[in-house]
Amino acid sequence: MRDDFFDRWAGASRSRPDTAAVPPCCWKRLEHILGSGINNVTTLCGGQSGYLAARVVTPDARFAIKGVLLTVAAGRDIERFAVEMAILRAGYGDEGIAQFVGMASCHWLMLATRWIDGEHLNRLHAAEIIDECLQIVDRIGDLIEGEDIPTIESSLRRHYDESLRILDTLEPCDAAAARTALTDDPVETRLIHGGLWPDNILVSRGRPILLDWGSAGLADPAWDRANADLLRGQLSARRPVPPGGRGHLALRSISAAKVLETNAIRRLETTRSLMEAASG
Repeated sequence: MRDDFFDRWAGASRSRPDTAAVPPCCWKRLEHILGSGINNVTTLCGGQSGYLAARVVTPDARFAIKGVLLTVAAGRDIERFAVEMAILRAGYGDEGIAQFVGMASCHWLMLATRWIDGEHLNRLHAAEIIDECLQIVDRIGDLIEGEDIPTIESSLRRHYDESLRILDTLEPCDAAAARTALTDDPVETRLIHGGLWPDNILVSRGRPILLDWGSAGLADPAWDRANADLLRGQLSARRPVPPGGRGHLALRSISAAKVLETNAIRRLETTRSLMEAASG
């Protein structure tokens, strides 16, 4: 798994709108936010399914655009954009996040940040980058105190309602730990990124920058630590996972397997493989 995890993650199919679906009036509204006319727009791949992702070039700068069509957006989509904007504003100037530019609303809700050159996390990067990612989340968590950030523990747990049968294929102790993670009150609740996956970790000049804070919220930090353990395993730098962390690791391994595999049997195998790579 370690040899192709990052390539397979990058190649996983995700449904995204094309920039051609955005009417000219929306780009005009965005130009007011950017302070300049738009020369070129390129659709990007990766990231959260269902959201527009684009690179916009003006005469003076480049920008990353994330958007959602308002007529089909659910309440949770609007909340995601509001949370991401609040986090980017609170952390403005932190080198671990993108620089917020503004939000435009005209048929589409579009969030703009400064473009950052770099590459998404891959097997050639040092595992220490994962530790830096957790440090970025902790820093931003200290900065957003007083912001209206939702508690997302319950919604995170609901994602696994249809995956409980997979737990029965794991070691009994891991299955029990995962069920505990889904039912017990968290020991600690603070800001988590909620989506520490390779396409949300941009490495620029050797340092990580966390993208796409739309899944962020207040929850047990064990969710982010489990993502970190999983990624370290794929970078051949696993560490001992404490018994209290194996449940969240199992759940995050299930999530990753759903992205990587379409076949149910292969998902079971991949879940176990990811856990073994992360913790032995």
